[in-house]
Amino acid sequence: MSVEEQNKTVLKRWYDEMWENYNFEDVMPKLAGPLYTRYESNGTRTMDQGDVHQIIT
Repeated sequence: MSVEEQNKTVLKRWYDEMWENYNFEDVMPKLAGPLYTRYESNGTRTMDQGDVHQIIT
C-alpha cells in the first residue's frame, strides 16, 4: 500500500470512527496521540482527549 493510500485509510478511519460514531476514547490516542492540535478560524489550541470530547459532545 502506498503512503497516499495509507494516509487516506487513516483519514477515513478518523472521520468514520470519531465523527460518525463519537469513539473518541479509543480512536483519538491511536490516531492523533495523547495531545491533539486543533486548527480553527480563531487560532490553534492543543488539547487532550478529554478536551476534545467536551467540545464535540
